[in-house]
Amino acid sequence: MTRTRFAPSPTGQLHIGGLRTALYAYIWAKKNHGQFLVRIEDTDKTREVEGARDALLDTLEMFGIHADESIRAGGDCGPYIQSERLPIYREYVGKLIEQGDAYYCFTTEEELEAHKKKAEEAGIMIPFRSPYRDITLAEAKAKIAAGEKYVIRMKIPKGEVITFTDGLKGKISVPSADIDDQVLLKTDGFPTYHLAMAVDDHLMKITHVLRGDEWLPSTPKHVLLYRMFGWEAPEFYHLSVILGSDRKKLSKRNGDTHVSQFLENGYLKEALLNYIALIGWNSKTTKEIFSLPELIEAFSLDGLQIANGIFDPEKLKWMNGKYIAAMPTNELVDRLSEYLKQYNPEFYENTFITHDADFNNAVVAEVQKRCETLADFPVLSECFYHEPEVDTALLLSEKMGITDLTQAKEALQFGLDVIKTFTSTPSRDALKDAMIPKIAEAGKKNGQILWPLRVALTGKEFSPGAFEMTEILGLEKAIARIEKVIAKLA
Repeated sequence: MTRTRFAPSPTGQLHIGGLRTALYAYIWAKKNHGQFLVRIEDTDKTREVEGARDALLDTLEMFGIHADESIRAGGDCGPYIQSERLPIYREYVGKLIEQGDAYYCFTTEEELEAHKKKAEEAGIMIPFRSPYRDITLAEAKAKIAAGEKYVIRMKIPKGEVITFTDGLKGKISVPSADIDDQVLLKTDGFPTYHLAMAVDDHLMKITHVLRGDEWLPSTPKHVLLYRMFGWEAPEFYHLSVILGSDRKKLSKRNGDTHVSQFLENGYLKEALLNYIALIGWNSKTTKEIFSLPELIEAFSLDGLQIANGIFDPEKLKWMNGKYIAAMPTNELVDRLSEYLKQYNPEFYENTFITHDADFNNAVVAEVQKRCETLADFPVLSECFYHEPEVDTALLLSEKMGITDLTQAKEALQFGLDVIKTFTSTPSRDALKDAMIPKIAEAGKKNGQILWPLRVALTGKEFSPGAFEMTEILGLEKAIARIEKVIAKLA
């Protein structure tokens, strides 16, 4: 059975690269009717952030990535948090010592620093080989009894070439002489990533490891660990790096990195998940919009790309706009309400919920096609909720044939007279059917009348048209706004 995992460290918020890794692991498991695990790697207690563990799980679940086994879902291979698995790691590192594949190392920080300085001065990589590598177990235990601090290191074999196959990059060979004697167990009794990862992936029966490209140089150590334990290694896939538009690794300097920031900026979780799936994976079709079930159906490991992916904010915004435009208006109203309540409470409390549901629904339906993010809504809808202060200069438009304010005033009065023929609020189509023939009868162009009307109703150069504004505002408010501008011109 296919079993994949996502193993985040609780050191902060989930970032875009982490979400993509989790997504790929999840959809590959589901594609093969397998299981997806979430394991919390919290062995570095100095970097742990309070609340981060739950925040990571909450974010994954929000995006529809639900673990079959985790600290929440339970399972037969727990505990699913590494700090609760310390006796397991000590047992297995003990086996390596008994076999002669690991050793106690008493090297001091000063000695390690001297080794590092020597390598820097030489300008070459000098893999670390401890002077305690070949002392007897009895000698090591005597030092421990005497109170000397130690770590347990992996004893890298001499004169070998470590070969493994990466699912993306193919066959890779690394001389053992280029590999450090890796620390497996630290002085505080906690394992390093290398030991914990290998032990946990084996005991949790992981068949495919999908992880960031930064772990590729460490993979020879992991392959060696599997060999030392006599285990079959999983299939490794090291995912390409996500770069910013400046072709540098995505960071706060060249764009947002945390998933929460994109949600705060008004991106829909469906659109964000869809977009990041395409950064580093090719569906081999022209299709770009995928729901999560569609991603599961279409996904294949041979579609993963070796080249680093580019995070294009404009492409994400375009895709998000497509999702907003396609969403049923009543659902969008609910999503928008939740978004405003959380991220723009002032607008939500002072504007949105002070109007009735029918009005809000009509406004949302009108601006929906122009919203690229949920954060756009307050600006795009402002002309509906607040009476504008009209800059009379906006009434002029050489393109529309309105070159002075007298013409603008006459146009407004012309439009107002037509609107006043209605005794109740007309639909946009009814108003259009009444207005356009009257404009033609007067020998004028549509823009000569409709441009000033739109500006008077919205106060904006770019906004919904006069017919739409009148229908949504209602007859009384629309007339009042137009009369106010006419009075200003007089």
